[in-house]
Amino acid sequence: MKFFFTLFLALAAAFSGIGCSRQKQAPVSEEGGKATGSQLYEAHDRPATVFLRAVDMATGRPENIPAVIRLSRSRLNQLKQTVLAYLGGPREGNAQVPVPPGMELNEVYWMPDNTVVVDVSVSQIKPGETGFWEEELFVRGLIETVSKNFYEVKQVKLLVNGQDAPTLVGHYALGTSENFGSPNAAHPSAASKNL
Repeated sequence: MKFFFTLFLALAAAFSGIGCSRQKQAPVSEEGGKATGSQLYEAHDRPATVFLRAVDMATGRPENIPAVIRLSRSRLNQLKQTVLAYLGGPREGNAQVPVPPGMELNEVYWMPDNTVVVDVSVSQIKPGETGFWEEELFVRGLIETVSKNFYEVKQVKLLVNGQDAPTLVGHYALGTSENFGSPNAAHPSAASKNL
């Protein structure tokens, strides 16, 4: 009997410790469209597959490659995970994401009008490593990655080092090309949502 009582106390202590550790995790807030805290999902959130726009290195054709994110309760955090997966996508092999080496994510914002603002840092990109085509492939790949995985997004806007900029790294003009117009036709529910 003493054994069962000791086992019961040990289990109770273990379960109460789990509860305490979950309460200590940094809360995630969506105030102002920006998440606070570094955690984008909880350990118990289910995995989900998203598709990153990549380039087939043998043919030069666009290709979708799968990546796994976690289905956090926050759609903004799902979006951030997807953008981070794109920026960290494969740089070797047959299909590669066209992200300039050294590019980093500052922040992602989801605006009330369903515009997504992606703020990237280009300060670590070495001069001369990126040209017009590399920049265009990156911008197009980012737009398609976001729009194909988040049907409700109507526009993607890029900020460079927190500022509106005429070009990404000096070549590809930013501004008008990021607006892809109406919701993704592959998702009929998007059209009815906006009625």
